Amino acid sequence: MLIIVLAINVFYFIYILLFGSRGPSLCVVLSFVFMWCWNRDKYSSGIKMHWKRLFTIAISIVVLVTYFEFFLYGFRDLLSSMGFEAYTLDTMIRYYEMGDLSDGREDINMLAWRGIMDSPFIGHGISSSERFTGHPYPHNFLLQLLLDGGAILFLLVMIPMLKAFLKGWKSYSYDEILMITVLFFASVPGALFSLDMWENARLWLFMGFLFSYRFKFDNQIKI
Repeated sequence: MLIIVLAINVFYFIYILLFGSRGPSLCVVLSFVFMWCWNRDKYSSGIKMHWKRLFTIAISIVVLVTYFEFFLYGFRDLLSSMGFEAYTLDTMIRYYEMGDLSDGREDINMLAWRGIMDSPFIGHGISSSERFTGHPYPHNFLLQLLLDGGAILFLLVMIPMLKAFLKGWKSYSYDEILMITVLFFASVPGALFSLDMWENARLWLFMGFLFSYRFKFDNQIKI
C-alpha cells in the first residue's frame, strides 16, 4: 500500500515540476531534504538531526549557488534530451535571463521595508501593504506582520511560535514530527514568498498545531 501511495505522489510531483509554479516544487524538495537529514526512530522523542547529511546539504547549496547557471541550463538540456519540458524550470530561466529571479519580489520587499521604518513599533494596520507597495500583500508573512502590526504584533506572534517549536523539537513523538513536517513545508516556505498571511489557511493550521494541546500522539492511540 505504501509503495502504491508513494508512486501516485511521485507521479503527481513530476506533473507539478513539469507544469506547476516554482513554489510547490520548492516545498516538496525542501521537505525531502529535511526528512533525509533526520536521525530518528519510532521509540525516541524529539527531532534528531543527522549532522553529516546536513553538512553535505550545506556544501551542495554553496556549489549550486556558485554554479547556478551551469546547473540551470544543464538540467533544462537534460530534460529536453529526454523529451520533457519543465514549466517550473523554464520560468526560472526566463526570470534569470531578465535579471530578476524573484519576479519583482525584491522591489516589493524594499518598499515594504520603507513602510515598516515609517512606523516600526505599531505598524500601519491590517492589510496596509497596498499603500506602500502597490500590492495587496508584500509576498512575505514576516514583512507583513511588521508592516501591519509593527514590532509589537511581530513579537506577539513569533515569540510564542518559536518557543512552541523549540519545545516540540525536543519532545515530539515520531508521529508528531511527521505531522509538523507536513504542515511546516506546506505553509511556511510559501508564506515567505507569496500569499496574504491573513488569508493563508495552511499557515494558520500550522500555528494551530504548534499551540494545540489536543494534538497528542502515542504509538497506540491517536487523540
